[in-house]
Amino acid sequence: IRAQVDSGAIDTVTPKDTAAGVRVQDTKASKAGIGNVAANGTKISNYGENKICGYTDDWTGVTMTMQCTDVKKTLGSVHRMNQGGNAVMLDGADSYMYNKITGKVTPIEYEDGQYIFYIWVRRDSAAAEADKDDILKGNKFAALAVEEDRSGFVRRG
Repeated sequence: IRAQVDSGAIDTVTPKDTAAGVRVQDTKASKAGIGNVAANGTKISNYGENKICGYTDDWTGVTMTMQCTDVKKTLGSVHRMNQGGNAVMLDGADSYMYNKITGKVTPIEYEDGQYIFYIWVRRDSAAAEADKDDILKGNKFAALAVEEDRSGFVRRG
């Protein structure tokens, strides 16, 4: 999953077909028909959320909740990263996310004026569901406590 870092986003949002192996879960907001609003004021439908479990490019384990909406690309909310115990430094090619609990530094790429990070997720839903047990819950972007085989992961744009 290619995620663009967004300092103005309250929630991390993604197209509803992102990570096809992960089931979209209903939320109170999606059940009530409450959506999101884009920066330009456009209303955006909310279909629920995905709880993504995967790895960054440097194989740091991450778990992240993404609101499934009618956006064109995944936007990673700096606000939610901060709530997960991370400081985010955006400084061109020297950008990174720093986990204040573990001390882990995760690079953020600078591509054509955009700050990007990638999350590798499993191709199939059974393996994706199994990852939820191995990746720490409750702390978005938390470091993995275990090592495991990383076969079956693909980069999707």
